[in-house]
Formats: sequence, C-alpha cells, structure tokens
Amino acid sequence: GAVTGFDLRGALGRPTAPLTVLDGRFALDIAGDSVANLSGAAQLTADRSLVDSVRIFGARAALRFGSGRVYVDSARVESAAGEVSARGALGLSPAVSDTLRFQFNADSLGGLRRYLARGGDGPAGADSLAGTLRATGVVTGSASRFALDASVDGAGLRLRGTTARTIRGTVALSALPDSATGTVTLRLDALHAGTAVFNEGELRADLLGGWQARTTAQFTAPSGVRARGLADVRRVGDTTLVRIDSLWARTSGNVWALARPASIAWNTRGFRLDTLVLAGAQGGRIDARGRTSALDTIGVALRADGVPLADIGELIQTRE
Repeated sequence: GAVTGFDLRGALGRPTAPLTVLDGRFALDIAGDSVANLSGAAQLTADRSLVDSVRIFGARAALRFGSGRVYVDSARVESAAGEVSARGALGLSPAVSDTLRFQFNADSLGGLRRYLARGGDGPAGADSLAGTLRATGVVTGSASRFALDASVDGAGLRLRGTTARTIRGTVALSALPDSATGTVTLRLDALHAGTAVFNEGELRADLLGGWQARTTAQFTAPSGVRARGLADVRRVGDTTLVRIDSLWARTSGNVWALARPASIAWNTRGFRLDTLVLAGAQGGRIDARGRTSALDTIGVALRADGVPLADIGELIQTRE
C-alpha cells in the first residue's frame, strides 16, 4: 500500500501528537487478535516527508512480530535533524522485555533549531546554532514501559550567545515514558556564556518521578572562581517551580553563599523570582527579585551593599 500526506495527529485523534505529512509505502503481512499476540512482518518506507516540521529525506524499517515482541531487523531515518539507526526488539506488552540499540548522528545542529533555539529565528539568529552531536544507547523493556541508557557527545556547540568546545552527557532513566526516574548528567568544557568564561561546567539532574527532579551544577572559571548550586525542580500544571536551596561561589578574596532558599516560577503567563539574597563571608550583600508578565511588563529590583569591586570583576567576567 501507499500513503500520501498522511497526518498522524488526525489519524490518532490526539491534538498533542506531532503534525505529520508522510508520503511512503508499506507492505504488511500481520495477524493477531491483539497487539501482544501479533505475528508476521512489515516493511515500511518513507519518502520525503515532514514530522513536527522536521524534513525527512527518507526512512526504512524492516519489522517482524512474534513471541510477544516486535523485532527491528533494521531501521534507519535520514532527516534534517540527523540520522538515526536502530536494531533489536521490544516487548509488545509490559510482561515481555527485550533490548533495542540505537545511534543518532547530527553533523549540524541546525536541523534541531525548532527544539534548541526557540525564539531565535530570523536574520539575527540565523547563525545562532551550530555544532555536531552523537548519541548511542539502549532501550530495554516494552513499547509501553521501558528504560533508557545512553551517552551523548558533542563538539563545537553554539546556541545563541553560549558556546562550548565539547560536551559529554549520560542518561540512565527507567519507568519511561510517563514516570521517569534516574539520572541525567552533562559536562561542558571551554564554556562561554555571554560575558562569562568557564573552564568547565558540570550539571546533574536526579529525576524522582511525578515531574520532580533534584539538580546540581558547578562551574570553574580561568580566574579561579568556583561556583555550585543545588535546586529542586517540579512541574505543577503548566507552571515550572524551582526552589534554590544552595548557591555558593568562591572568589580570590571572598566566599558568597545563599542566605536563605529562593524560588523561581514561570509559565506562559510570565516569570517570578522571589527575593534571592547572597551574602559574602568577608562582607557584602546582593538582593535580587523580579517578575514579568504576558503583557510584556517587567519589574526587577537589584540591590548591592558593600560588594567589593574585585569580586564583581571576578564573578562577572569579560571575554579577553
């Protein structure tokens, strides 16, 4: 058979599903009275298509069904976002488990602009995204409940005003897709963020399930400044809530620390930072709070008392 302009969102009746315009061919020889009991084979081929506004140049998959599993003998997708290949099997019901291995390569992150550079479109942001990315991993379990173990490596990354020479990440998650628990880590070398320069940065997120995570971050700068932070993140409805429990930075002549926990909340209607207070062990205090709204109103208050100019120079670095 063949399809032209097939829309997955309309076919499934799910408004949250990605919008697709699929052109392709298929050959099916499948029998069974339920998904878990399927047997047979399927050959799928996609020609030039669109999935969530990402251009698909071509895709092929050879599948077999039996023993409560879907066997992926081969699968490959070539798109503007990169190339994905996979081989292995997954269970068709939670009672059956198997392993699927995959690999993703992106020679240019330009194809991921839709996901990584929202708000950066237009002539000014045309060159705001660059770099290469490679990911390899294993999916274990069934199509409805699975675990993911993967590693990610990237080089020459640029996202708007932030650049990194290399990145390396790991993903170890279970109870996917709807109750993820596990750990995600990311290390960045030669990181430039605005005017700040760091030798390295490390981030870690421990997902606790139920849209909650415990996050840590630490950075080291060429000047010798070291900084680290600890926060809890959770999602409630359409709002993301962040409670900053610890924030610490060491300069050559002072140690700065969060005086009390601070909170941040944002959603489509705006952003709010409750009072954040940093105090220096050798003197000095910085208070910050602010909010924005969907009406483009901005209110920000920043107060600094007795802050040594040397500390400001080290904390807010200027590129050489």
